[in-house]
Amino acid sequence: MFHNGTVNRMLVIADDLTGALDTGMQFAKTGARTLFLWRDHFDRAACEKADVIIVDTETRHLGAQEAYRIVYELAEAARDCGIEIIYKKTDSGLRGNFSHEIPAVMDACGCEECIFVPAFPEMNRTVRDGISYIDDVPVSRSIFGQDPQNPVLHDRVVDLFGEYAGIAEEFKNPSEYEAAPRERRRIAVFDSASAKDVRAIWQAVRDREGTRCYAGCASFAGVIAGEFGKGGAAEPLPRSRFIVACGSINDISKRQIACAEKAGLPLISLTSRELSDPDFLSSERAKDIACAVADAAGRFGVCMLDTGERMPEKSSGENTAGPGAAATAGRLAQMVCREDPAAVYMIIGGDTLYSFSQAVHCKALELTGEPEQGTVLTKMYSDFGELNVLTKSGGFGKEDLIVSLYNRIHLGGTGSDAV
Repeated sequence: MFHNGTVNRMLVIADDLTGALDTGMQFAKTGARTLFLWRDHFDRAACEKADVIIVDTETRHLGAQEAYRIVYELAEAARDCGIEIIYKKTDSGLRGNFSHEIPAVMDACGCEECIFVPAFPEMNRTVRDGISYIDDVPVSRSIFGQDPQNPVLHDRVVDLFGEYAGIAEEFKNPSEYEAAPRERRRIAVFDSASAKDVRAIWQAVRDREGTRCYAGCASFAGVIAGEFGKGGAAEPLPRSRFIVACGSINDISKRQIACAEKAGLPLISLTSRELSDPDFLSSERAKDIACAVADAAGRFGVCMLDTGERMPEKSSGENTAGPGAAATAGRLAQMVCREDPAAVYMIIGGDTLYSFSQAVHCKALELTGEPEQGTVLTKMYSDFGELNVLTKSGGFGKEDLIVSLYNRIHLGGTGSDAV
């Protein structure tokens, strides 16, 4: 365990693929042996190959009880494999089933306490006085409150725990935590408004006897990752053609696409009719679009493929546009890859990445770099050979992110000054 300077193996459980890789990268860049596994491939033999094992449960869009069951069974299997420390990766916008998945880990491992740091200050996602803020806007009034699959309806983090709210306890700072008696089972939910706050929380809790369960996003994971070693040199971005596939309907991703198009990067966007056609992906039109994307990338060095779907102003609570758009973008990206496997692919959105990885029959993922905060460079071993794939959550990144990456990949630049 972390106590007395000894670190055993750790399991990171994420509910979507981009989150799994983003958080896994925090450990990989310290020099820790970090292995991404599909849930069905988790076993003792695989665990023995790495210091940190990352598993994507794909539970964000499932019902709460089903998510609890899946995470409980995975945590129980980890315990049986001798893994003592589990990090439950949560969405920095507080989407998904973390309110049931954190208790699932605690129940499976017999943990009396989980340390939960939900903020990601480096991305201006903070928690102050128990309230979650996105760019200083309470989370329910941010874009995450309008998410069509997982709208966040409460601003206070402990209120999101529902039936488990009775074991969620707020702490404004480490001093308050250290002074509080631990008389019952609890999820300790911490305020944090800066990276300094996150580091201070870790210093206060790292030697807490009996604590084996931690939760939060990549920010807290990055602090914990410091226990595993010293950072090594990250692999540079490859120089090649740059192909972007966006199935995310998040406004942040849409603004990134719009910024890149304004800067002159070619864009092919699907129509609503194409997205709603159940036979579209098997049609000649889909093949023509894939060829057009590959051709544009060959001529201009870059091309973007976007579903055109946007987050609705009001959520209906139904799982409609998002997964359909994501699956379509992922499958189309696979068709483009058939034409040009040597390009650098940027897959935006966890559902899109999952669809793409399944379509190319991804066998394993090696995490090799983080060229921008929240953007992970991977080597994806697939039916098309070794693919260079950048991944990013739909809700992450500055507006000129795609332009900046294009300059670095195709032009050899370091920023977003000019295309």
